[in-house]
Amino acid sequence: MKDFGTNILRLVASATTIVAMMSWPIPARGDIVYQTNFDSLALGLTEPFPGAAGQDGWFQQLAVGDAFGEIQGGVANGGRALHQHTAATVPPALQTIDARDVGPVSLANIGTVTLSLDFYASSSNLSDVNNYIASFTVNGGPHPGFQIIGFGLGAGNGLPKSETGLNVGLAAFNGSNNNDPIPLTVGHNLSWDAWHSISISLDHHADTWLSITVDGQTQSLLGYQPVRSFDGTQFLRGQRIERLGATIIPDDVGGDRTGDDVYWDNLTVSVQAVPEPSAVLMSGLGLIALAGAMCRSRVKNRKG
Repeated sequence: MKDFGTNILRLVASATTIVAMMSWPIPARGDIVYQTNFDSLALGLTEPFPGAAGQDGWFQQLAVGDAFGEIQGGVANGGRALHQHTAATVPPALQTIDARDVGPVSLANIGTVTLSLDFYASSSNLSDVNNYIASFTVNGGPHPGFQIIGFGLGAGNGLPKSETGLNVGLAAFNGSNNNDPIPLTVGHNLSWDAWHSISISLDHHADTWLSITVDGQTQSLLGYQPVRSFDGTQFLRGQRIERLGATIIPDDVGGDRTGDDVYWDNLTVSVQAVPEPSAVLMSGLGLIALAGAMCRSRVKNRKG
C-alpha cells in the first residue's frame, strides 16, 4: 500500500507539473498552410496577377526583359517545378519574383513555423565571379512584405562560383537591423545543377530560430532572433502569413552578369499552434482525477 501511495503522489506531482507548464510554448498538432509539388499545375509562363489558368494562383509579380518564371517539367525533382530565370541582359538588382497569396493565417497563437522545399540552381558561367542571388520567403502583415520565414542562396561574390559552390544563407535580427548572417555549418559549398532539400523552422511564440536541415544535415539555431521588418518607426515581427515569394536577382558585382536559374519543388509551409491554457489545465486535472479514481478503486478492492 505504501508503494501504491507513493506512486499516486508521483502521479499527482506530475499532473501539477503539467498544470504549471501552461505558459510554456509547447507546439500542438501541425497544420499545413500551403503544400504543392507543382505536378498538377499547368505548364507555361507565369502571368501577372491573378496568374495563368491552372497554375494554382502562382503569378508573376515582377520580371524585366528576358527574365521570366514558369511551370515546367524539364528540370524537376519528380514531375514539374517552378523555374525562374534571369538573363545577362537584365540590369543589376532588377528582381524576378513569382508569388502566391495564401491565408491570411494569423500567428497570434502559433509556436512553430516551418518552411520545407527542394531547390536546384544553375548559372551560365560558373567561372565568373559575380554574385548568384536567389531566395524563397514566406511573407505577411501587419504591413505588406514582412518576412515571416525564409532563406537565401548565394555564390560568387569575388570568387568563381565553381569554387564557392552554392551556399544557403539565413539572417538574424541583432536589435537594430537584420544584417547579421547566422553562421551556418550546413548548406555550404553545395553542388550546382543538382537537387537539394532544405527545412527551416522558427518558434514565433518564443521569438527564436529553431533549426535548419539541408540534405539531411541539421543545425540548431536556438537563440538567434528571426528577422524583423521596418514599419517606418520600429522593427516588428510579422503577425500573419499572406504571401509566398520566390526570387532570383541579376548581379554584376566583381564581374559580368550571367544568365542564372533556380528551380523550386516539393514546397510545404506549416504551423503548429501553442496549446490553449485551458486545454493544458484540463489535462492536468484529468490526471489528478485519474489518480483519485485509482486510489478509490484500490481501497474498495482491499475492503472487498
